[in-house]
Amino acid sequence: MILPAAIKADKIDKSDTTLLVFRGDYNYPPLEYLDENGQPAGFTVELMKAVSEVMGINMDIRLGPWYIVKEELQKGKIDGLIAMYQSKNREENFDFGTPYLYMYHSFFANKDNTFKNIENLDKLEQPVVILQNSSYLQQFVLSYNKNAKFIIVDTQVEALRLLAGNKYDFALLPSLQGSYLIDKYKLSNIKRIDQDLLPRGYGFALKKGDTLTMNRLNQGVEIIKANGKFDEIYNKWFGKYNENDFRQFFNKYLLLPLIIVVLAFILTIVAVFILRRRVFEQTRQLNLELSYRKKTEEQLKIQKERAEESDRLKSAFLANMSHEIRTPMNAILGFANLLGEEGISPEEQKEYTELINLNSKVLLELINDIIDVAKIEARQLKILKEPFQLNQFLNELYKVFSETLKRQEKNNIQLRLKIPESINEITLNTDSFRLRQILNNLLGNAIKFTHQGFIEFGYNISDDMLQFYVKDSGIGISEDKKELIFSRFRQVDESHTRNYGGTGLGLSISAGLIKLLDGDIWVDSASGKGSVFYFTIPFEQAEFIEKKPNPSTPKKINGLKILIAEDIIHNFQLIESFLKKENTHLLHALNGMEAIGIFQKNPDIDLVLMDIRMPVMNGFEALEGIRKINPDIPVIALTAYAMTDDLNKLKQAGFNDHIVKPVSREAFFEAIQAYA
Repeated sequence: MILPAAIKADKIDKSDTTLLVFRGDYNYPPLEYLDENGQPAGFTVELMKAVSEVMGINMDIRLGPWYIVKEELQKGKIDGLIAMYQSKNREENFDFGTPYLYMYHSFFANKDNTFKNIENLDKLEQPVVILQNSSYLQQFVLSYNKNAKFIIVDTQVEALRLLAGNKYDFALLPSLQGSYLIDKYKLSNIKRIDQDLLPRGYGFALKKGDTLTMNRLNQGVEIIKANGKFDEIYNKWFGKYNENDFRQFFNKYLLLPLIIVVLAFILTIVAVFILRRRVFEQTRQLNLELSYRKKTEEQLKIQKERAEESDRLKSAFLANMSHEIRTPMNAILGFANLLGEEGISPEEQKEYTELINLNSKVLLELINDIIDVAKIEARQLKILKEPFQLNQFLNELYKVFSETLKRQEKNNIQLRLKIPESINEITLNTDSFRLRQILNNLLGNAIKFTHQGFIEFGYNISDDMLQFYVKDSGIGISEDKKELIFSRFRQVDESHTRNYGGTGLGLSISAGLIKLLDGDIWVDSASGKGSVFYFTIPFEQAEFIEKKPNPSTPKKINGLKILIAEDIIHNFQLIESFLKKENTHLLHALNGMEAIGIFQKNPDIDLVLMDIRMPVMNGFEALEGIRKINPDIPVIALTAYAMTDDLNKLKQAGFNDHIVKPVSREAFFEAIQAYA
């Protein structure tokens, strides 16, 4: 077949130089991945390059997150994917080429496990199998043992690491990837069960209806198979892990076993049948008696381990949270008491006040972090996109964290900002507040865990994604802690003797925000060798419109008559202090019913500030009563409810505006001046 294929290759029409854009998964080694230089590598990448060369196809191969590249093909933004296994559901959205590779799943177990093949799975009372979230794989295992239990994980790395802990029986993973990860992470106590299951055909996928490209690619695969190039690429990438193609699968698992089975069947069928019946009858009763006890013991064991781990994490979190709250509270209360003592100088008063404000901000940031986690979990956090100038934004961050290093006396750390030289400015359309929050967390961690050397941050542009990074020469992260750091309330060191503070919420919040921004985050680090945190967001450009300052002077609020409905006397006293120099007339109500009564007696009231949660009658009910008296009176909600849904309820109820507690002087005057 080599000669005819070669002749066809020589006669291929290579005049069509139209650029075809093909994408693939950037993290699926050894099939396809980004190498240490950020370039596409792997079996499928080299295969498609060989096909492009022999067919004269002008092809641009790029790699990215799988869910993004698959969606781009479905929306017709690219021409095809270099590799995807074929299924009935996917055939509704894509056209598939002839499979060029067959891949399989295998069971992985600890090396001392005597398990041989899946046909023996029903002999285990209640096997515990680790697998990625897949109902198809679960049904496959249950078809062999209906009592099987599952541990569901997000990644193949997590599955193998759990298996390495000797707590579970098996992991069911793709054979090639499992063998590759065992070799990469040196998991020497894990073996692959020598049995290939669930064969799947892999081939290129194209957008619907592109038959011309489909025919060219199919022909190219046939040519490189005939001239030996396919085998050369195959042996380079798969030879080490002995991944079988379909012909090897047939020779190993169908042809030879078929011959052996026929011979064995003829010689032993009667003896085996009699023996199995005797063993079955003798052991059936014993198995029934032991079955319930073993199932109960295994369930109790798993539940006990989970409960112990949950209790440990809960205790560690509560202890850490108590420490993080009490530390600034200790400073706030302590210096507040010192302010009340006699004989302190004005300089001391100023110093104590600054320390109280500083620790109050620390406490407020902690509360905001907890609220952000709750918003992300409840899917209440909204992304608000607006155009802004990216380089100017990053230069402002550089100035802020340069001052932070000076304030913390870390003069032996060099802060660097790297912006691509070819880019003067970019107008980016995304949520600048959340982007700043992400970079603040990453840069704050870099400063915390770096004692000398450098901290560098910047970005690069790849296709339609912006890739940001924060790099440091700090203490680094060990391999077994990399996935832990993105979990809520978890830290690398959770002991009482740990050297670094914090709640363990920053990276979890950052990961949640990046997901809401349609991006991804990962870390490259080693213990003692520093860290590089990368994250991506879509590159959406927009026209920048500079906001011109309002030339009008603030409205005067002297002489205003303001009704304040607030049941907490100290909150009223704070507002009273804000307005002390403004010559305003303040009326105070302790609940919503009292507020309506005061409003009826004082029709000349100019403005109402309304707390929401009050005894007797709440703020919503009081607003309704006041609107019946005067539907045009401005009413501003004064509330500690700050969730997006809560603020929407205020707007729907008819409040003109809102001021969120804790109230800052600037936000307070900005709100009421709009209605003066």
